[in-house]
Amino acid sequence: LGVTRYQQQLTTESYNNGYVSSPYGRRSYKLAPTEIVNYPIQAFSADLNKQRIILLERLFREEHLWSHVWIENHDAAEIDIYKPELEQVKAILSSIDTDIPNVLDRDINMKLPMELKIHPGGYWS
Repeated sequence: LGVTRYQQQLTTESYNNGYVSSPYGRRSYKLAPTEIVNYPIQAFSADLNKQRIILLERLFREEHLWSHVWIENHDAAEIDIYKPELEQVKAILSSIDTDIPNVLDRDINMKLPMELKIHPGGYWS
């Protein structure tokens, strides 16, 4: 199968090079077979998420919002939303819900839907 051939080629190249690369060029020097196969996919997902967060922060600044991305972790982000801006933030999130433009600088537009979960912020004092 094509997937098996790809995994074998990736493993061989990684052992020869001493590292495995993500599509954006990040490297991992962990060369366990499972890590070699998983790294390009997981790193690509994390890189796309970072692009989305950069876009989101830019849109927040353009709208002069107090809301901001509080923390980013692999394929997720937590947003600290100033309550009066909730509807405006939801509108911004829906505008970037699926499109990640120009992936890998190759005019590839990817559709990656976001899952939005809202947690009331009753924990701040």
